[in-house]
Amino acid sequence: MLPSVSVLFVEDSGVEKNRILEALKRHFTIEIHALASTTDEFHELLTGRHWDMVVSEEYLSKTDAFEILDIINASGREIPVFVFSAYSDVRGAVECVRRGAADFRTKDDIAGLMESVSGALSRKKVRREDYEEYERELLTDMIEESRDLIFLIDEKSLRFRYVNRAVIEKTEYSFGELRGMTPVDLVRNLSAEVLRERLTGVSEGEQDKIVLFTEIVSKTGKVHQSEATVQLVYRKNENLFYARLEDLSEKIRTHENAMRMMQVVEHSTSGIFVTEKDGTVTYANPKLHRQTGFGEKDIIGQNIKIIKNIIEDSEEYDRIWATVLSGRRWAGRTKSITKDGGQVEVLSFVSPIRNSKGEITNLAFFDEDATLANEMKMQLIHAQKMETLGELAGGIAHDFNNVLTAIGGFASVISRKLKDRKDLSYLADKLVELSESGRALTQGLLGYSRKQEQEYRIIELERTVRKVTDIISLVFPEDIVIDVEMNSGGARIRAVESQIEQILLNLANNARDAMPDGGLLTVASSKSPSGKSVLIRIGDTGTGMPADVLANIFKPFFTTKSEGKGTGLGLAIVKDLMDANSGKIVCDSILGHGTVFTLEFPFVDIDEISCAAATSDSLVKLKGSVVVIDDDPGVREGIETMLEEFGYRAVSFDGYPSMYNKLEHLGEVSLAVIDMVLADSGSVIAAEALLEKYGNLPIIYMTGYDDESLKGKGIGSEGKIILRKPVFAYSLLKAIAEAASEKSVSGG
Repeated sequence: MLPSVSVLFVEDSGVEKNRILEALKRHFTIEIHALASTTDEFHELLTGRHWDMVVSEEYLSKTDAFEILDIINASGREIPVFVFSAYSDVRGAVECVRRGAADFRTKDDIAGLMESVSGALSRKKVRREDYEEYERELLTDMIEESRDLIFLIDEKSLRFRYVNRAVIEKTEYSFGELRGMTPVDLVRNLSAEVLRERLTGVSEGEQDKIVLFTEIVSKTGKVHQSEATVQLVYRKNENLFYARLEDLSEKIRTHENAMRMMQVVEHSTSGIFVTEKDGTVTYANPKLHRQTGFGEKDIIGQNIKIIKNIIEDSEEYDRIWATVLSGRRWAGRTKSITKDGGQVEVLSFVSPIRNSKGEITNLAFFDEDATLANEMKMQLIHAQKMETLGELAGGIAHDFNNVLTAIGGFASVISRKLKDRKDLSYLADKLVELSESGRALTQGLLGYSRKQEQEYRIIELERTVRKVTDIISLVFPEDIVIDVEMNSGGARIRAVESQIEQILLNLANNARDAMPDGGLLTVASSKSPSGKSVLIRIGDTGTGMPADVLANIFKPFFTTKSEGKGTGLGLAIVKDLMDANSGKIVCDSILGHGTVFTLEFPFVDIDEISCAAATSDSLVKLKGSVVVIDDDPGVREGIETMLEEFGYRAVSFDGYPSMYNKLEHLGEVSLAVIDMVLADSGSVIAAEALLEKYGNLPIIYMTGYDDESLKGKGIGSEGKIILRKPVFAYSLLKAIAEAASEKSVSGG
């Protein structure tokens, strides 16, 4: 049986490699072979496994045999290297042998190469049986696989002669790049002069080694804080500095994380303490001291029973300990004893703490005030309910906007056609008004489905008030009668609707708390005497407030409620929200008779052109047709009808395919109105097709989605003229004017 060998070739030509490989196969069983043509490829293959031999071309385009020999020597590996050349090079042969090559042959001397390989491998087999050789190879592997960064540095030039794999991974430089570098190129704020000064003691034999703290900077700028140990080694007639760097970055991060976690524990709003398995308390954070009134000396080293009366209930004690010591967490209500003999109800979360071996050594208790937890639970339930409502509403809001577009569009055209019939045009105008209200409703519902930045909008205040009163009528006690009187004539204000809702809910909740035995809650709206603002009055028949309390109700943390019943922030928040929405708030109260809060908001004059009032003189003139693309037939017909009513020629399509079939026959086109969300990216394709044919064609994009939803679908709205659904005559005409103006400005 032929002996097995592994061969690493260093060659530019695959043909030459195969020629030598075929010759080797006649003498050996080739276990594995690989080809490298650059320094980096060679280093990666060299360190990846054991090789029995290396066969290298003398000169390659990106490396040479001399560099290959230097790398092998620096790595400490005892691998026979056979160099071959296209011509006889006596100087090259001498230099290769001086650097440790097993032989140097010309390419036409294949037989001589085979003879040399057989002899060298036989000698290596004998040496391999030597225990010292085995240890040397083992040490080499350990260095290469070490997670520490290991460098061999030339004493004279300070260039890196060899680096292990960890250096390449951490610095992100290739092996070839590193061989041309010095420590000055890697270490932050290090000059060659300083480096030589620090190494003088080692190179002159005054010190065996030096230890330095360094910061290695990778190719991409990552900083690795390291501790470097440098010493001098002698290898093959030359001195080299051996540097081993332990990357401290992970240890430092771990320590910093531990410090941060300790600060979190120290400043936690939960009472936290740690016990031994037998119940002895070993740590308690400041919150627990405040929670119980016990000082550190009172608790540390004492049994848990000093602060937990559950210990008196042996069954409960056994259940907690059995659960946690089995590796699980325990959660439940417990009572902490205070230093003055009282009790505090808390939610306790008990978890096991393990050592490095995975053994449970301690128990950690996290105590949260149960009163606060109950309030947070109710808020969470409410938030989840609102989120569910929002998700359901969001699913239908887009389609509902399409329906409103059709209703509002047709109604506006009817109003225009019947402008001489006031009795009928009035009814059409009411349909448009109701469609507008429907749009506001869908926008409000969509707001529940996601967290959005606060946006000031024009809202119909009475609608917002009725929404809140509808909610509180469902959740308030039956002995509280709610009387709603709306007399502001559909007044509109500019505000953040969710904040107005919060104001109304806070005031309604205060009124409820003021009537523990029931009463009358009145919510009324009206116009102010000046006619420039709208008033909302929220009154109750509760206990009322004395003058000294009334004077302080809007101050933060001021409260007359018993402990645990209020934070004193409710009315302070109401005042801040009123200020943020340009409103004013006044409170009148009579002790024993009740309280009335009066909210005042300025009117907003909405200067909208009604469809019936629009005339041909106020419209933008378009020579060509208007292309309308929407997959909803009601929207298409509604938009087309409105356009034709105002004298525009409209042609509509349900998507890109139907438009494409008639694209060559459209004639002159002046404008396009395209739904932003069509199936199979149809809106983008349709827009590109129209722009390709008509050049600088103004395009109006319709959508029933908000910007966040569009981004989620991968659709951007920047730089586009957006027409929000539902689309009505005024908004459509305004968008046409804007599109025509942009084309004029751009020189179209």
